[in-house]
Amino acid sequence: MPRLSLGLGVQTIRKGGGGASFSPANISGLSLWLKADAGVTLSGSDVTAWADQSGNGRNASSADVNPTYNSSDLNSKPTISLSSIVEGTNKSFQITGNPMGASGTTAFAVVYVGDVYNEGNDNGPIFGDFGIVNLSSHYPYGLNDSVYDGFASANRKGPLTAPSTITNSWSLYSVVSTQNDWRDYVNGALMYSDNTNVYSNSPLETYLFIGSSGAFGYTLKGKIAEAITYNRVLTTGERQQVEAYLNTKYAIY
Repeated sequence: MPRLSLGLGVQTIRKGGGGASFSPANISGLSLWLKADAGVTLSGSDVTAWADQSGNGRNASSADVNPTYNSSDLNSKPTISLSSIVEGTNKSFQITGNPMGASGTTAFAVVYVGDVYNEGNDNGPIFGDFGIVNLSSHYPYGLNDSVYDGFASANRKGPLTAPSTITNSWSLYSVVSTQNDWRDYVNGALMYSDNTNVYSNSPLETYLFIGSSGAFGYTLKGKIAEAITYNRVLTTGERQQVEAYLNTKYAIY
């Protein structure tokens, strides 16, 4: 089957998105920017590569079974299906290079999370192996009817909130990690904070992942439209600018 991307032959989606004057690149420290309406290489409906739009060359490629492209899924914009919400076919991306900062990191994702407890299996992370917490304990890792996270940290956070408030729907996830400061937000509202955080910018494995915990085998059962990472802690105003950009683009809340 020929490889294509919204056209004939092998090519890459170059469309911009959002329609607003603000761009995540307007804020310093942008280190990774993956969006489903740009930089996606397709073979049929399979996503074989996803180019980093930050200019840093931290491109993503299929880590196992190719994720699936959805051309008009969220506010008439494309998304990418990771592992199946119904059954756990492993579909995820591995990232070239490390977008985390020396002393702090901020990340965002527009994501659809399926049930955290899928046929008895815990769900996997959005940002996999960012930090050195093992056992796939990254949002939305579920255990004993609670949700945990370990983004860019050496210790697991949680329980965060009831699974029913963050699953089976599209949401905007934002997370900040630095020494003695860890916070995550859903749809702009604080979900959890911890002022005793131990910051970690060391990947748990050779690669970082979108939608997978790598060797631990947990995969995110859901979909993603956009993922953004900065190599520093953004100010409250900067974080809210990025959240407003994503919410305006995708009409999440």
